[in-house]
Amino acid sequence: MKKFINSYLFIIILVLFSAVYLSVSMVIFGNSTNDVIDKTTQMYMKENAKAVAAVFNTKLADQLTMLESQVRYFRDTDLTDRSAVESVILQTKGIGDFKNIGVANADGDTFNYNGRSSGNISQTDFFKEAVSGTDAVSESIYTDEDGEEVLYLAVPIEKNGKVKGIVFGSFTKDILNTLVDTASFGSDSANVLFGEDGTVIAYTPGSRFIGEGDADLYKMTDHSSAKEKETVINYEKNGIQMLAAITPVGLHGWSFATLLPRSSVSETSDRVSRYVGYIAFSISVSFILLLISIILLINKLSAAKRERARIGAELSVATKIQADMLPKDFP
Repeated sequence: MKKFINSYLFIIILVLFSAVYLSVSMVIFGNSTNDVIDKTTQMYMKENAKAVAAVFNTKLADQLTMLESQVRYFRDTDLTDRSAVESVILQTKGIGDFKNIGVANADGDTFNYNGRSSGNISQTDFFKEAVSGTDAVSESIYTDEDGEEVLYLAVPIEKNGKVKGIVFGSFTKDILNTLVDTASFGSDSANVLFGEDGTVIAYTPGSRFIGEGDADLYKMTDHSSAKEKETVINYEKNGIQMLAAITPVGLHGWSFATLLPRSSVSETSDRVSRYVGYIAFSISVSFILLLISIILLINKLSAAKRERARIGAELSVATKIQADMLPKDFP
């Protein structure tokens, strides 16, 4: 055994050194991979949040444009005359994804396309903004005449430079959710739109990481709307460590966030580490086997050379002995 160890000591040391070196390298590589993947994921999450927020704003702008297309029907209509308004409404039809579209006069009295009324809306934020002459989106979710939660959009009806009323439309929560339901990081991720106080306005349908009135999002607003720039934060949801990339929407202090469990990031990192580790291990083992084969071959050739020298020496001795045994007068 001792002879074996002495004979192959270099190879044993080489194998042990390679194993230790490979193990240390894999630990360093694994940590580096985790860091790179984490930073890359956060960068893409921020880009995703910005992109979806921009898409959301574009969709709202498109819907406001659709409402503006209805204004022409009411410029010359007496909005205080219910029968006149109803007569015009019957000649028009619903547009876009609105649940309901209605008209309000300067006093806030409403007439809807479905023949019903939303009551007086003169005290609502969207009415006040629209009647002042600018397009408006309600600052929060309202409950409509059907008891359903909706978001209101409104545009002014102007004639001769004066606002005589507004055209408004309502989005249900289901429709709002589809506006933020944009593919991002697979089934584990979620998108959410929330207000300054953390109130959820819209979110990815069916997500297990967000729900109505989710208090966790209140913590995010300090990092988002207050600073008015994109950021990524860590928080916990139902015992799950989460990443949230948050970006301001630029409307009412709202913010948009892309959510992703940290486990998804670590799983990706682990897969990459295992794959690269397998390749590195295979290359290392192949290199060690090749090196051992070369060393063994060199040893074998050296042994063969020594054996040939030994046999040559023995033949030389034997020849000399035979020569000495012959008579001196042997021809």
